[in-house]
Amino acid sequence: MKNVGNCCGYFPACVNKDGPVDPDAVRAQCERNGMSSVCGWKDIQACDCVQGRCQAVDGPLRVGR
Repeated sequence: MKNVGNCCGYFPACVNKDGPVDPDAVRAQCERNGMSSVCGWKDIQACDCVQGRCQAVDGPLRVGR
């Protein structure tokens, strides 16, 4: 989970651990375009890779063996 940013500021999301994120650039783009967004986000407790995509875990974590 990383802060990917949005037009409100902090915005956590499940993303690849090696993937680059730049919340400051997101905020700057929002300012340049005069955009805003709703402040708030899902409380992510854990992330998992499902069919090649990172997503928030809604239930018990899968354990690979």
